[in-house]
Amino acid sequence: MMGGRIRSLRMTPEAARGPCWARYLAQLLWSGEELYLQLDSHMRFVPGWDDKAREELAWCGRHSEKPVLCTYGPGYSLGTPYSEIPKGNVPVSMNCANTFDSDGILLIKARELKAPLPEPTKHYFWGAQFSFSSSEVLCEVPYDPQLQMLFFGEEISMAVRLYTHGWDVYAPKENLFFHLWERDYRRVYWKDNRALFASLLKASQCRLHGLLDGSAPGDDRAWPLPGGLRSSGDAFGLGSQRPLEAYEAEAGVHFKRKSLQAPALRGGGDALSEDHFLEPAIQAREAIELSGAVEELSFLSGVPFVADAAVNGAPSYVAHVQGDETHRFVLWYSSTNRTWIVNSGGVAHGLGQEAVPVIFSEAGVDTPVDANRWYYFDDFMGGWIPSRTMKFREAQEEARDEAEAEGSWLDAVVPRDRNTFLFSATMTSKVSKLQRASLKKPVKVEVSSKCDTAAGLVQNFMLIPFKFKHTYFAALVAHFIHYAVMVFTDTCLGAQRLSVFLRHMGMKSICLHGQMSQAQRLGALSGFKAKEQRILVCTDVASRGLDVPSVDLVVNYDIPKNSKDYIHRVGRTARAGRSGRAVTIVTQYDVELFQRVEHFLGKKLEEFNELVDTKVKASHERVLEALRSTELELREQDEGTSERAVKRKMHQQKSRGKKGSMLLRSGLREKRVFVTTRRARATLEA
Repeated sequence: MMGGRIRSLRMTPEAARGPCWARYLAQLLWSGEELYLQLDSHMRFVPGWDDKAREELAWCGRHSEKPVLCTYGPGYSLGTPYSEIPKGNVPVSMNCANTFDSDGILLIKARELKAPLPEPTKHYFWGAQFSFSSSEVLCEVPYDPQLQMLFFGEEISMAVRLYTHGWDVYAPKENLFFHLWERDYRRVYWKDNRALFASLLKASQCRLHGLLDGSAPGDDRAWPLPGGLRSSGDAFGLGSQRPLEAYEAEAGVHFKRKSLQAPALRGGGDALSEDHFLEPAIQAREAIELSGAVEELSFLSGVPFVADAAVNGAPSYVAHVQGDETHRFVLWYSSTNRTWIVNSGGVAHGLGQEAVPVIFSEAGVDTPVDANRWYYFDDFMGGWIPSRTMKFREAQEEARDEAEAEGSWLDAVVPRDRNTFLFSATMTSKVSKLQRASLKKPVKVEVSSKCDTAAGLVQNFMLIPFKFKHTYFAALVAHFIHYAVMVFTDTCLGAQRLSVFLRHMGMKSICLHGQMSQAQRLGALSGFKAKEQRILVCTDVASRGLDVPSVDLVVNYDIPKNSKDYIHRVGRTARAGRSGRAVTIVTQYDVELFQRVEHFLGKKLEEFNELVDTKVKASHERVLEALRSTELELREQDEGTSERAVKRKMHQQKSRGKKGSMLLRSGLREKRVFVTTRRARATLEA
């Protein structure tokens, strides 16, 4: 685009791994430009902002060898015309430390100043919203691709890394832009796949904590770097020009103790005093007392929380565990995710914008505190989640397990004197929990561990560019044209689309997914077993419980998000002593998922190299034509489905009498102008 001056990167929503991963990929597009500007989305700029930014960066360059211009901007409301956004006399803010959150991660916030700064001012808390510097920063401090799904923690990690590599961060003296802070109108990446988000986030947070306390393990993998280089050693760790201890001293933070000093609340250093800021750093808040909050939390968690006794007639806003009054806790609740947090102070985060405090501290003041103990109860994930700083006491866990066993529903429906046999294809945590509740001194007979694959299974992968994914997939299926093939996708729509695509490529296939009726599923499975169709395109609904001995090849068109699902998928072939093959298609966006599968298996898979690239790419135009025909057919099917729904609606209206007849005649006239699904829907609404 524009002679290569604009370069873009597209990916599917399923490939999203959070802002650190996205910005790492974007940095790989660098092609030797002199300056580097990182921005958030949803930004609007003041007139002449670019010239002002270059002038201020040049001023910083006269006071530091490696300057970075960085700040947060004031907000604007969704739908506000650009002409109505104020351009002059806009407040300037300074990035400052906020507090350590419930994961022990330091949050950064913007504090508004009373007046513009006389000159760009040094601070110690880099922010991702606006960062302007020399492009040398890409080579010295590139984004860490291993911090996937990490949102809170991205900024403090870069702040520390920049400092230890010799870079100095400055706030501009005047406002340059505005940002849309509202998020309620759009989805965020962590809500689309909570299980994947939770697993990747935990590993990223552990790596971040290791970075900040000096215990991060080295990384010997060769990651691509901006400029076409490859990392050697840990290119994403701390620098050697300045120590971490110097940053803590100048910024006013202590990562191990999770504590803040007064300078941190002013941006670090001594450039500004509290008098420069419009509002005080610590604001008293009115404590909130919700009737039944402690009782509801005790019921959900199974842990007997009790509120502290009232002091001098004043209600208490602090709770403790029954029998253990040495530790006090603050209760938080997120109505968005139905999540409770029980902690010793600080703020709740990562739970949606509606995460609100249920009970504040005794003083009713939200202040930065030392966070040494944390409890989580997540109703969405289904239980307590201990943090790194504290594990739930073993005595409480044992007591809860005993209570579950004593209150087990099995005891209510089966006699106590019995012989019990428990059979399961896999020994999951839920099955283990059921075993503890129902069996006494059990004898375990296990055929193989849950991570094993069949001895006769050959496992391969194909590493290909995303733009040629359909092309290589079609070539792979054609290569095994006489085999019985099962193709796995992530979604029902993906399975349907891939089945239609194969038909347009001249290969008969049948589809099986969760949105089909039971009769349709049985019909598809019977046709595949009877070898009427040799290709079955399916979702994970077919990865368990199906025994089709004739399956020769399993193709993972989409890599499963859960590595255990990979075991179940490839287990559809090489059954009962037979041989079989499994091929996984890997694009540049699937590398992390594929590495997790290999780690789960405990071995490296061999690359499938039986296809000739030149012959495969020769059919690319035919594949594109088949994809266009597929989209057209699916669109026509969708419109046909909508029109049938309209007819059913008309029939229901007709059966209601005269009024229905009038609506039916109106509907018949409208039928002549049906063009799209949207019009069909509009007709129904009318």
